[in-house]
Amino acid sequence: MKRLLSPAIREYILEKYNYHCVYCGAYANTVDHIIPYAYIQEHNPDNLVACCNDCNVIAQDKIFENF
Repeated sequence: MKRLLSPAIREYILEKYNYHCVYCGAYANTVDHIIPYAYIQEHNPDNLVACCNDCNVIAQDKIFENF
């Protein structure tokens, strides 16, 4: 079962990136794992970035070499 990201960590990440998607620059309303949760099963803040919904859907369980 996938554990949900805590609201406090989610808000911290969105504020850290000033609510801007790291992939496209649009308004970020979600948080994405740089190394997908499916690979490491943890929510380490160093592995999280702000992301818009569209880019988060595209990213899913992919690992990008750069963004």
